[in-house]
Amino acid sequence: MKLVQVILSNMPNGRNPLSWIPFILLLIVMIPVLILMIILIPIILIINMLKLRFFPNKNPKTFITPFGFAAYSQVNRSVVNYPWHDIEKVEVWAEDNDTFAVLVMKTGEPVKVKDVAVEQMKALCAQHNITFYEEVVIVQEVD
Repeated sequence: MKLVQVILSNMPNGRNPLSWIPFILLLIVMIPVLILMIILIPIILIINMLKLRFFPNKNPKTFITPFGFAAYSQVNRSVVNYPWHDIEKVEVWAEDNDTFAVLVMKTGEPVKVKDVAVEQMKALCAQHNITFYEEVVIVQEVD
């Protein structure tokens, strides 16, 4: 709508022969911009789809939702939801010089949440009445 207003406001009124100059200049600028948009937007979308298809991000992203946590994996093309009522407790683990929170589900399954800060996890646990253990559990592989 804004583009239409700009073009119509610069339309020549016919009284002055120089009134066509701004209109022609505006068209000279706008037509290549529109052509570039029509060509480049689909090309960028196709490139992003190909990158997602052949080079997916191996690290899943974790999102905090009002209902719990959601882990999105580009490799598996799936989203796994961890609702608040299925979380039994939250522990802090240390692995490879990295400290992160781990959700311990009621089934006993540990879920690493490396994207969320420990302090933010502590606040979320207090908000949802989930037991939070601040003692750091050191995890190492046994050789």
